[in-house]
Amino acid sequence: MSARIANDTLENGRLSGQALFLLGIIGGLGWWSSQLVTAALVSSALLLALVLCRRVFTWTLLLGFAGFFLGGLPFWLYNALHGWPTFAFGGSLGQMDFLQGLGLFFGERFLALARLNDTHPVHAMVGTLVYISVVLTGIAMMLRAARQQDRRPWISLAAVFLFIAVSAAVFSSSHFAAIGDSRYLLPLVPGLAVLIGAVFSYCSSRPLPRLAAWTSLLVLTIPQLEAIPWASRIEQSQRGMQVNIEILGDYLEGRGVTSVYASNQKRSWNFALHERIVFSDIWNDFYRPNAQHVEFSDTVAIFENYGNVADFLNMTGGSAQKSIVAGFTVHHDFQPPDKQVIEIPLDTWKSATDSSGRNILETIALPVYRESWPSPRRPHEDWLDVSFHEPVTISKIRMLSFGFNFYPRFLQIEGKRPGDLEWSVLREASLPGYYYWSGNRPYPYGERYRLEASFEPVTLKKLRIVNKADIALRHDFRWSVQLLQLFGPASSYQASASPPQAPLTDSIKEKDILPDLIALLSERDIEFLYTDRWLANAIHQATKGDVWTPLEPGLFPGNVHPVFESAQAKYLYPLKPEEVMLFTPQTALLVRNENIPLVQRGLAHVGLEMRQTAIGPWTFFDFSREKPLGQELLVAGLRWTGFGCIPARLPSKPRRILPKEAKEVAFFHPDNNWTTGDTLFPGLAYQTTPEDRYLILRLKGPHPHGQDAASLGIQVWVNNSRLPLVQQKDFEFTYWLGWGVRRIDDLRILSRTFVPKELHINDDTRSLGLMVDSIWLSSELSGAGHSPEHMSDI
Repeated sequence: MSARIANDTLENGRLSGQALFLLGIIGGLGWWSSQLVTAALVSSALLLALVLCRRVFTWTLLLGFAGFFLGGLPFWLYNALHGWPTFAFGGSLGQMDFLQGLGLFFGERFLALARLNDTHPVHAMVGTLVYISVVLTGIAMMLRAARQQDRRPWISLAAVFLFIAVSAAVFSSSHFAAIGDSRYLLPLVPGLAVLIGAVFSYCSSRPLPRLAAWTSLLVLTIPQLEAIPWASRIEQSQRGMQVNIEILGDYLEGRGVTSVYASNQKRSWNFALHERIVFSDIWNDFYRPNAQHVEFSDTVAIFENYGNVADFLNMTGGSAQKSIVAGFTVHHDFQPPDKQVIEIPLDTWKSATDSSGRNILETIALPVYRESWPSPRRPHEDWLDVSFHEPVTISKIRMLSFGFNFYPRFLQIEGKRPGDLEWSVLREASLPGYYYWSGNRPYPYGERYRLEASFEPVTLKKLRIVNKADIALRHDFRWSVQLLQLFGPASSYQASASPPQAPLTDSIKEKDILPDLIALLSERDIEFLYTDRWLANAIHQATKGDVWTPLEPGLFPGNVHPVFESAQAKYLYPLKPEEVMLFTPQTALLVRNENIPLVQRGLAHVGLEMRQTAIGPWTFFDFSREKPLGQELLVAGLRWTGFGCIPARLPSKPRRILPKEAKEVAFFHPDNNWTTGDTLFPGLAYQTTPEDRYLILRLKGPHPHGQDAASLGIQVWVNNSRLPLVQQKDFEFTYWLGWGVRRIDDLRILSRTFVPKELHINDDTRSLGLMVDSIWLSSELSGAGHSPEHMSDI
């Protein structure tokens, strides 16, 4: 249609607003239907711009845009109301090397589209030559028509070739090129049909070329004939599949299930079931609201063995009903392990060693976040052993590591009973699965994943945890442990310390007591609650977000603690939300009863006292009037794990190098982080470490004088010596501190200044220097801004 508009405009000398509006309507409808029309939209716009040049840029062009908006109105409304999720597809561009993608386009995907990839080699070669001949003949026809000023043929052929070129360019630069499927090239079929039709029509007008044309057409048609019965079978299969999907949907709906974990291959089932039930590959879902819907569901099912759910149930001792409906297998009606357990106290542990003989007791029993025990790199099995002063009864272990990929591939648990010389297998080696329990349902791995394994209670003097992955895997794999907890049946609790105050009432269903918890939050005026994944979701929904809870950050990236920015303002190095806990008088913690000792250890580490209130299978921690927090905001060096808290390395005096007086007098204007242009901090006495080699200064954003160090006039001096700038990345400036600076006594930062009012920015008449975001020291140059484990407390 764009070709026709271009031709009519050249003939009539006037660009039709009605035609442009209709073109926009058609384009908008296509855009609403599928973003695969992107190449058609781009090529249409390019054709009009190239053929009509300046004549297209008139007020009538606005009618085309209006038509496009109107035709795609449902698309725009839906995206505006749901956070523009469709445009996430834009991230696929640039994901493939262009030349490699171009080779895949013409060398594999196009041949598959033409069904020349699985035919006889001679047939494939002849068919390829025919397509090349068609393209060359089409180009010759287009050039001949242009030379003869026969507008309609050359503009139409130019539109076809432009569409093919744009399609190839878009496809070859996107991640779709790596997908071994030719269906993304289907929009090319109409354009190819026009090109082939034009060429064969031209050739058929003469006797000799006519024979060659019809022979060539037969060569291209033969591979398509076998698609006729195939298409019939596919149609029948799809009808049968639709019936089976609806049977499965009715069954799940009857069980109260509205959400299913499944691979992305099943995302089309959402349409098949009219979204009565949402199928979501939660971490790879193209549409985040679907993943969020499944995350908030109380009752879920898992399709087939997605995420190794069978291994997960076996490993944890939980259960689910496994049903086969219309040929599909689903797991539903999940029940977590119905066992009352309690943590085995650390004072019963005698030692903990790994397979190389290292003592790792303090590392795994009294952890600090970002510090862990790494398994030895050995050509044989890795393990860790825990010995006890006296035999203890164990029925469950819990491990915490940096992330899902750092857990054992195949976990086996062994033990030695009193008097045994050989190890007995308590749990055979198996995959841990991709889930963990929270509330009465499983959740797939995420920010607070942990590996748990249950087995029949057994009294042991030694426990061994083994990674049984085969040698090939283990050669490049190093599992690690940040925290190891051992649990035993509550009835056999034999701790020297006092048992927890809260009764063990696991028989109460968590969902049934949720209203009492909501009432307690209101009664205690709680605004921020740290708790586990199911409860965090449930309370978020019940309070409509009025009570902040830690939602899964990968699904809810905006769920940052409301006072985090206020906390960050107190520090001149970047805080990581996952490495700090923020306490206010309205903050509370809620954990299951078996996790009370872990929370108590974490709170004691930062010197906090919180009262405990038993509520069903949980214990509620908050501040009382008798023992209040004593300040409006406390940034504590603790990491929230979902089931409890462990220490994280937060400097106890983070403003040691930049004391409060510096902000008020020398460095900052009182109401923000703008410097005055000349900074001097005398008498800091800041002790560096042998790893501190670089000083990094990060600015908050652009500056009127420019962005590079020379334009800004930045100079950093330490102990009366100017530091050389070694690297700049965006707003981050890295300076070489040197090898001999053991203590920073004086720090000075110079820069150019400006007055906002003089530059007509605002009415501020102050002289401003730099807007500082953070300052810290690092041991490495590359990625210095992203290595918090190497940062000192500057």
